[in-house]
Amino acid sequence: MDDYVLNGVSALSNSGFPFFYFVGSLLLTLFVGRLAVRRIMGRQGPLDLKIEAPVGMGKTTWEAIIGETDESRRGTQWLGTLEQVLFFIAIWFWTPEIAAGWLAFKLGSKWEVYHNVVKIPDVISGFDSLDVLKARRQWGARIYLRFLVGTLLNCIAAGIGVGLARLLLQRP
Repeated sequence: MDDYVLNGVSALSNSGFPFFYFVGSLLLTLFVGRLAVRRIMGRQGPLDLKIEAPVGMGKTTWEAIIGETDESRRGTQWLGTLEQVLFFIAIWFWTPEIAAGWLAFKLGSKWEVYHNVVKIPDVISGFDSLDVLKARRQWGARIYLRFLVGTLLNCIAAGIGVGLARLLLQRP
């Protein structure tokens, strides 16, 4: 592995750029990220958009269709945590290629999943097509917001963690 150097100091050495700052700022990143994501995107947060089921469809059936369960939320929380670590490493080592590669992969994956797995049919027999359209639009808006805002919050949390460590390292 190359020795990444910033201002003449190795990025992970125990001498000029202590490993302690790396670990401490990574932990700060995870704390800030968890706090921000829970506050903004949690169940009672401003992005917890309510998605009304089509008229005549039971709440349980609709929730089963859109997959909003505690288990699915746990999976996205783990993915968000790993994304924070990835962005942290990309920023710490000044390697935007890592973040760009992840974002390209994430976009492609989201596109594929939406078009082949998640998409609700345009017509569901027994339900009004306008109600189905309304439910699809609400669900699509929720998925899109969570995708964009979650990614942005994870990147910001990583920037805060790295930025604070760099500020502390520049102090006399």
